[in-house]
Amino acid sequence: MQSNKVLMWVGGIVLALGVLIGLVWLMKGDDTMTDTAATPQVATTTTGVASGALVPKVTKGSVAAILSGLPDTSRFAAELSTTGVAGSITGKGPYTLFVPINEAYAHLPAGTIEKLTSTQLKRLVSYHVVSGKAIDVSVQTSGTVQALSKDPLNFSVRMGDKTARINSSVALQSFKADNGVVYLIDQVLLPPTPSTY
Repeated sequence: MQSNKVLMWVGGIVLALGVLIGLVWLMKGDDTMTDTAATPQVATTTTGVASGALVPKVTKGSVAAILSGLPDTSRFAAELSTTGVAGSITGKGPYTLFVPINEAYAHLPAGTIEKLTSTQLKRLVSYHVVSGKAIDVSVQTSGTVQALSKDPLNFSVRMGDKTARINSSVALQSFKADNGVVYLIDQVLLPPTPSTY
């Protein structure tokens, strides 16, 4: 009889410890999440940059201000400035800015950017900007919108993993701005090749 009480007491302790360990594990999982404006469709890709991994120094203000505070985006930011396209995103907006991370350039064939004329580079950079619309990829299931370069951008959301895609790139993170939205993407968007190239 007394051994049954001991067994019940030990079983109760084991059960309580199991519940406690489970709660600690769940709470620890919540601590690993960051508080960003990332949508449910923003995903981790093979680039190794996870949603929430890049924390901007600036989280409020214009799309230009947010871009200036984003780590790992210096190459695109420089191109935006040198081509003069930066002047196109300083107004009231709204604007949608798709910003490739620096690593995205390594996935391009060698010399892709270097071979572009200044006009072609400006078109490429303009292809990463949508003027007059703040696109929410969390509700955009599919469709086409015109980029600042006058070329079409395609959107889709994969049914399986719910990742948002802009052309073939994946949206890694999103940041709401006063005059639009900024998306980090894992590939450089290449505009359609016109017959004049």
